[in-house]
Amino acid sequence: LIVDSSDKVRDGGEQVNAAGKTMKELVQAVNQVSTLIADISLSASSQRSGIADVGASVSEIDSSTQQNAALVEQAAAAAGSMRTQALQLDEAVMAFRL
Repeated sequence: LIVDSSDKVRDGGEQVNAAGKTMKELVQAVNQVSTLIADISLSASSQRSGIADVGASVSEIDSSTQQNAALVEQAAAAAGSMRTQALQLDEAVMAFRL
């Protein structure tokens, strides 16, 4: 009976040691997952900042494009006006030709 009890106590001790080892491995795995989640969070924050920068750049490009379009319209109107003036000047100069 004493030998049987001693064997059971020894087996129980081995099971406790195995459970302790498993718990340590589990804690290490949880810590690794926590580290990965922190890295993912940091990367997501960095990406969010980069996307905001891209959005701001696109807005600036859009604004510049609209300004350029307005300048093109003004230049086209000025070219049309200059063409009209050139035709009028050509007619005026014809009066002086022999």
